[in-house]
Amino acid sequence: MRKNKIAAAYILGTLLTIIIPGLVSRACKLPVPAHLSTFSETENGKDDAAKLFEGYPKSRSFDYFVKSHLNSEQHLNEKHLLYGTWFVSENVAMENIANVRGTVSYYTNMYNWATRGGKTYTLNESQLIELNKTLLDLPESTIHPPIKHLLIFSFCMKGKWITRTYDTSALPKSILQIYAITAAPLPRDKKD
Repeated sequence: MRKNKIAAAYILGTLLTIIIPGLVSRACKLPVPAHLSTFSETENGKDDAAKLFEGYPKSRSFDYFVKSHLNSEQHLNEKHLLYGTWFVSENVAMENIANVRGTVSYYTNMYNWATRGGKTYTLNESQLIELNKTLLDLPESTIHPPIKHLLIFSFCMKGKWITRTYDTSALPKSILQIYAITAAPLPRDKKD
C-alpha cells in the first residue's frame, strides 16, 4: 500500500512539475494580430513601463500599487493572465486577477493594512477562450488619466508582462468585455 502511495505521489509530482507547466506556458503565448505586435510601454522592460506613471503624485500607497503591476517576474512565474487595479481612494484599491487556468479573484486592497471581501471562482473553457481573444484587442494606454480615473491593467501576451493605463471615465470596449467575462466590479464613476 505504501509503495502505491509513493508511486502515485511521484506520478503526480511529474505531472505538476513537467507536463502541466508546459501546457500552461503555451496558453500565455497567444498569437498577436499584426496591429498589436509591438508594445511600446514594455519593449524596453520595466523602466519603459514605469514611464506610464511619471507625473503622478508620489506616495507609498501609489508606489506599492504601481510596483505590484511592474513585477513581471512574479506575475509570469505565477502564470497570471491579467491583473487590474482601480482606486477607491488614495490608499484603497479594487483589484482583480486571473491566471491562465481561468481562476479569477477580486478584492479590496487597503494599503499597508488588509485585503477584504471579494470572491474567487473559475471561468469555464469558453469564457477563458473569450477572455484570451479579448486581451488581443486591448488598445494602447491612455496618457495620464487623473488618478481618480486611473485603471492600471497588466496582462500576459506572448510570454511578456505588459502594463497599460486607461481612463475609467472612458473605458475601451475590450476592457468592459474583460470585466464582464471575469464578473469583477467595474470602476464606479467618481464625481469631482
